[in-house]
Order: sequence, then structure tokens, then C-alpha cells
Amino acid sequence: MSISKELFTEVLSQKQSFMKNKDSFMKDIRETYKGDLMTKPKSIYFEVGHNNQTFINICENSEKIKNELNKLWVDMSDGLIEFNIDCRVMTSIVNEVVRIHPQILLHYGNCGFVTICPLGDNSIELSTIRVVPHLRGTKMGSIIMTQLLEVLEEYQSEDFKTIMLECVGSLGSGEDREVSSISQQTKFFRRFGFRVVESKNNRGGGLDYVKMNFYNDKVDYDYINGVLK
Repeated sequence: MSISKELFTEVLSQKQSFMKNKDSFMKDIRETYKGDLMTKPKSIYFEVGHNNQTFINICENSEKIKNELNKLWVDMSDGLIEFNIDCRVMTSIVNEVVRIHPQILLHYGNCGFVTICPLGDNSIELSTIRVVPHLRGTKMGSIIMTQLLEVLEEYQSEDFKTIMLECVGSLGSGEDREVSSISQQTKFFRRFGFRVVESKNNRGGGLDYVKMNFYNDKVDYDYINGVLK
């Protein structure tokens, strides 16, 4: 069985477990995330992704991508970073919705990581981009983001639509949760062609949630070329 089919099968298996005992399944989810005070899961959604050819392409070429990026990182960092890819099924919670979905983790050694997952049949969600604290401000996040967009461009299907991401004012969840303002997040992603398409305010009137989509004609290539020098 291929890598992507294994992931899709696991998501469907969890969906079957949910259908057999919904209350018990949701209780386990809430118990897992009880340390995250910002998380109040009320509903659940299973994103199988079996028709998302872009996600399938990346899964099935993960070893090739790993080898190519490791060669690139040897040139950039004298081999100090070991790039790796992990294809897995994950549970995420945003805006009170539990989402169980296949995910690809692109891991940059001890520097940071990016996670992506299928969104419908022809889009990709960038679910996380993390850089370790001591490397923030060194353009590491920009380098990782630039390489991610190159990978997505190379392996996207003919019907590919867009890349989506969500900003919620933090990174991670539970004990690993870190505060990162939505304004900081949107400023960073705007450089790479992302624009706000949906937002939600909290009771105080401040931004509580922002959804961004990628537009190729909005990319700041002058900034990206400067990062890669």
C-alpha cells in the first residue's frame, strides 16, 4: 500500500470509530486538549484527502524531496541541518472545530518545521510553520517558507487552486502553546503572497481568527531574492 493510501485508510478508520461511539470519541479529544484553555472543541470533521492529487504527489515523492533538500541544506549550512519528512495522521483544533486529517511534516533538523495537509480536492493547507526561538529573526522562517512554496509549485496538480493558512494568535497547543500575535503572523505571510479572506473578532473587538489564501501575483519576490542571497 502506498504512503498516501495508508494515511487515508487510517483517517477512515478513525471516522468509523467516531460513528460507533461519538460521545466517547469526543471525550477523549477533550481530555487530550484539556491543557489548552483556548480550545473548546464542539464539532468534528474528517478530512480524508484521497482525491487531493497535490498532497498525494508530495507523499509519494517524499523520499525524493528529502534527498533534494538535504543536498540544498548541505550547501547552505555545511551539513548542520538534516532535512526529513514524516507523513502521518494528525488531530488539530481551530475555531472550536476538531479536524482529523493526513499531514506531511517537513522537519528542518533542530531549526524548525512546517506541516501541510489536504484541503478539499485541490487545495493545500499550511497548518504550522515553527522556528525554534533562538533562530527567530535570522530569516530561517523565510527560508523555510520559500522552499515550501517551491516544493508545492513543483508537485501541484493541474487542478490545484490555492494554499490556505489560519492565524489564531498563537503557535501549538496545550503546554506547547506560544503567543504570536495575529498582526505579526499576517505581516510575515503577506510577503509570500498570502492575503486575508476571512476574519473573526473576539468580544473585545480584537482579531481572534484570520484565514489567508495564497495569490501568486502578490508574492514579494524582491524580499524572497534577498533572503536567498
